[in-house]
Amino acid sequence: RAFVHGENDGFAAFAAANPRVACRSELGRGKHPVVRGVYVWGEPKVYDCKNRTAGDVLGMAEELRDSSGRKMTRFEKPVVSERPSIQGPDRGGGGR
Repeated sequence: RAFVHGENDGFAAFAAANPRVACRSELGRGKHPVVRGVYVWGEPKVYDCKNRTAGDVLGMAEELRDSSGRKMTRFEKPVVSERPSIQGPDRGGGGR
């Protein structure tokens, strides 16, 4: 509620700073507050905001804004290139 009703760093400021994102707030009686992101490419993502501060809710809204909405897929097999690197195989040392 503090995020929605906040004046300087609340919902209205987030909506004004992000004109390419459609933002709206609804009052749902008897329900937990949620942040919902609906994407063109995928299914919606929903974050529960119960017992969260206004800063936490703002972080959730920014995370939804920055993500694409697509599900992350894990590769089952290691990726093998048809053309190996001319610098040699990667040994995974991380140093230079």
